[in-house]
Formats: sequence, structure tokens, C-alpha cells
Amino acid sequence: MAKQKTIRRLLFQHIGKMFRGDQLHTITQKEEQPRQGVSVPVRIWSRRSLWIRHLDCGSCNGCELELTALENPVYDAQHLGIEFKSSPRHADAIAMTGPFTRNLTEAAQLTVGAMPVPRVVLIGDCAINRCIYQGSYALAERPPEIENAIIAQVPGCPPTPKQILDALCQLKLSWTTDNSSANYSLSESPLTSEE
Repeated sequence: MAKQKTIRRLLFQHIGKMFRGDQLHTITQKEEQPRQGVSVPVRIWSRRSLWIRHLDCGSCNGCELELTALENPVYDAQHLGIEFKSSPRHADAIAMTGPFTRNLTEAAQLTVGAMPVPRVVLIGDCAINRCIYQGSYALAERPPEIENAIIAQVPGCPPTPKQILDALCQLKLSWTTDNSSANYSLSESPLTSEE
């Protein structure tokens, strides 16, 4: 009985701390001491989270397993503001895996076309250069609207969750400091190299 009361007390203390004004994760700005009657906002969290829509274009599911691992407690991508969404209309970027098969051409075009601003991140060697699937009759060329929307590449067969997470964090940081749609090549980044 005493143990239950202790657990309950700790739980209520944690909930109470969570709902204090300066502890909420959704707060993006905090007021500083006024200078000459003007309050200056100071950023305490990054302004935006990165919402990803995953699109499998005929992969072997190796990259999908690594993307799924980003949501487990070890990597905890949601804590860093990276979440997977089911709708491309809400997504900031599409994580494309696989060598781009003919069967997925129309679905990929519709998915990229439904995004507010098309941005594609290629995950894995198959998505980047078709790897072992080169010359297969089942593959198609990526259409120009998808090819022009590629902003980052994460190499590996499959890349580790740490490589993917580092690349997405780097992409997120580049968006919060500079909102331009420049082409970011993360393949040579020291963050994405295997340690």
C-alpha cells in the first residue's frame, strides 16, 4: 500500500512539473526581461519539427526496418521532433526507399504531387543508384518532378538508424536556420559515416 502511494505521488509530481508553463515541449518562445519596455522572444526549442512520409518504391524492406527502429526508445526520433506521418499533405519530406519500380511510378508521382513543397530524401543504396537491381526489367526512371525534389541522400545497404537519424537531424537543423530549398548532400557528412 505504501509503495502504491509512493508511485502515485511521484507520478502526480511528474505530471505537475510537466504542466508548468516553462516545462511544456510545445512552447517555442519564452519572454526575456523587458528591455526599455519591449519584451524580446528567445527560442528555447527549435521552431519546427520534421514530419516524414515514408514511401517504399520496391525495396527489400531492409531500410524499412531501420526506419522503424527510429521510433523505438533507443533512438527516440520523436524526442528530437522527427515524426512519421501517414499523409503527404502534412509531410515536410518524403523518405523514399527502394530502386523505384514501374508498379510504383504513379503512386510515387501522386504522393510527391500531394506535398505542399516537394522534398525527397533517398534512403539506402537502392534508392540512390539501384545497387544490385541495376538493369532489371521491373525498374523505371524517376520522373523529373521527383528527381528535382531530391534534397538529401543517406547511403548504406541498409543505412543504420543512427546514420538516418543524424541525416534527418542535420536536415532539420538546416531548415530551422535557413528555410531555402537548397540541395543538401549528406552522403559525405561526418555524421553519416559509420563509426
